[in-house]
Amino acid sequence: MGVSEKLLFAFWGMTENKDNKRIQSQTPPDGISVISDLSYINDGKREHLLDVYYPQNTLEKLPVIIDIHGGGWMYGYKEINKYYCMHLAALGFTVFSINYTLAPKANYKQQVRECFDAFRWIAENGEKYPCDMNNVFLTGDSAGGHLAALCCEIFGRSDLPTVFNVQLPSFDIRAVGFTCGAFSMPVLLSKINVPLARTYARFILGPDMRDPQRKYYADAVHLLEGAKMPPVYLSSSKQDFIGFETKKFCKRMDELQIPYKLRFWDKGKDHVLEHVFNILQPSYSESIITNTEMTDFFKSNII
Repeated sequence: MGVSEKLLFAFWGMTENKDNKRIQSQTPPDGISVISDLSYINDGKREHLLDVYYPQNTLEKLPVIIDIHGGGWMYGYKEINKYYCMHLAALGFTVFSINYTLAPKANYKQQVRECFDAFRWIAENGEKYPCDMNNVFLTGDSAGGHLAALCCEIFGRSDLPTVFNVQLPSFDIRAVGFTCGAFSMPVLLSKINVPLARTYARFILGPDMRDPQRKYYADAVHLLEGAKMPPVYLSSSKQDFIGFETKKFCKRMDELQIPYKLRFWDKGKDHVLEHVFNILQPSYSESIITNTEMTDFFKSNII
């Protein structure tokens, strides 16, 4: 393993330690049923598990949120978003939180394919849980926001299911929420003439990272053209180190006349509104506003 590889794994190892301490210090919301570690691909791998969250004792079918966690494509599991998903469930949703294989074991295209494997499992098994499968919503943060954007574009462009080699599920995405999305970061990293960035890009894009087609289909900003997008909600902040990615995505949607709703925070008064703050710290007042606003946006698109 080279120096760049060691540095990347070391960084994400430190991030994991930080996340573990954060989660241990937090208190989950009350009244949420949790069903953990359901296999959406029956191969016994942790990467192919998902969790389900919904309000206890619910007697009705609830709109569904599918959450794709972040972690720079090469770190993280559904558990790092556990309390965030529980907060979303408390707002009146059944929430599915999914794992996927991490880079460098999987490039972005395989990760997208696994998201669609999870979607189809949810479509086939949703009736076992309090799910209104006519109203399915999607969320993703950071790298998960990138994957969620690609998924929406695959739903919305007839050429992309073949390009990504995916089979669409039986439901549509009614609306999507992007938190601090890293929409074109894989391609941006490939252009930086620094060994660490190039190694990172190779992990995400795959060994043929210099292939223009490979990079084109990794750029969720470019793929907006010609895509019929569901209603879009985005959130970020001035203190998000990749807040420019959200602004770039919004600029392209403006150019293509794709409507969206944006919550872009200034500096926090009591807290640093860091990258994906509303997921890391769902009890912050700004997080409550953001997450409630996003779910209200979803509810406004219920049929």
